[in-house]
Amino acid sequence: MHSRIGLFALAALLGACAGSSNAGRDSTGAPAEAVVTVDSMRVLTELQSSGWSDREIVVVENTADFRRAWDRVHANAGEAPPLPSVVFARERVVVVGAGTRSSGGYVMMPGTVRMTGDTLVVEVILQTPGAQCGTTAALTEPVIVLALRRTTAVPRVTMTERPGPSC
Repeated sequence: MHSRIGLFALAALLGACAGSSNAGRDSTGAPAEAVVTVDSMRVLTELQSSGWSDREIVVVENTADFRRAWDRVHANAGEAPPLPSVVFARERVVVVGAGTRSSGGYVMMPGTVRMTGDTLVVEVILQTPGAQCGTTAALTEPVIVLALRRTTAVPRVTMTERPGPSC
């Protein structure tokens, strides 16, 4: 009896999914066959209070530029920690700054990395403070530094703001 109920539930679920209006599309609405998920992203650092006060995205292609960006990211900390190992023949670095914010509670997180045609789309999520959550009353500069597998594709970084959980 239980197996018949389980099969019925599975059939109903599959039927509901098959009727979805987004069938054959990814989360952005692009045709699914044009999108290939890429799993080659490392988070090198994520800081809520950095020296990166501008809202900007910088793609770093060499060690000298990486050293300058790393020092800028850590400008509020005094001396920057050692530079993480990046082999630029195989990787590139992306720095995503959210700009100056009026409080703490902002968190930068990696999202998805996918190939769409000849473009490498990198999503970064900026989680905003949750409703009724206490935050520090100080200016902050959220930033995330990612290492991505090097491809011939042109990288395009998007930053999506999402509210954090309520407190």
